[in-house]
Amino acid sequence: MARNNILARFAADLTTDGAINLPFLLIKCYKDLQINETEMLLILHLWRFKQEEHNSFPSPEEISAYMTVNSTEVQGLLAGLMEKKIISVDHYYDQQSKCWIDQFSFVGLLDKLAEIWACLKVRQIQKAEKVVSKITPARDEAFKGLIQAFEKEFARLLSPFESNQIMEWYYEDGYQPPLILEALKRASLRGIRNFRYMDSILLDWENHDIRNLTQLDRYEKEFRDKNEPKKGLAKRLQRRDPEAKKRSGKYKDVYLS
Repeated sequence: MARNNILARFAADLTTDGAINLPFLLIKCYKDLQINETEMLLILHLWRFKQEEHNSFPSPEEISAYMTVNSTEVQGLLAGLMEKKIISVDHYYDQQSKCWIDQFSFVGLLDKLAEIWACLKVRQIQKAEKVVSKITPARDEAFKGLIQAFEKEFARLLSPFESNQIMEWYYEDGYQPPLILEALKRASLRGIRNFRYMDSILLDWENHDIRNLTQLDRYEKEFRDKNEPKKGLAKRLQRRDPEAKKRSGKYKDVYLS
């Protein structure tokens, strides 16, 4: 009970102490801004100082107290971020204290993130237009047939993510419906109704230049023919060596036990 109380108090304090609101876009794209991991952590500390301690212009000494770099290195990091126009120093007149105050500004960072966001949106629109341009009435009916086949196999409606994955397989990757359905069939036979697993099956076939069921049948036949002699040789050797057969049975018992 005491342990549960401690965990409950810890969780409560962890929540009430607050957290930094961090845009996912920054986490995913800071590399595109030429920001390294140490600089990224420094930015987080600047945000924390502002949000938690209401200190918009912490000194290098104050910042280094929370990092593994010293104050001189912090100065260099701040100068580097300013040179990249990620942060800047603003001066404003505080009416309450009647004096000029410095603060770190993140306008440059937000402007650069806005540019990245706009580029990503343009790519998404272009990608969507490319997909739409490939859709003909016949292909549209084939796509609907795929959706219906998957929903029948899953005994439920597909999620938007699942429908989008099938759309990518068909319209973007160019997989033929029979091949997609074959991947579904094989995944279902293994009891794995997972789109990532089916995607790995299709990708493996693509890597072997398999684009239809005829090519798949030919590839698997060649694979079986290639491996059949090895199996036959193993059986013949086992028949010639009774002791080997006994040893095989012996270890089989070990593995089965």
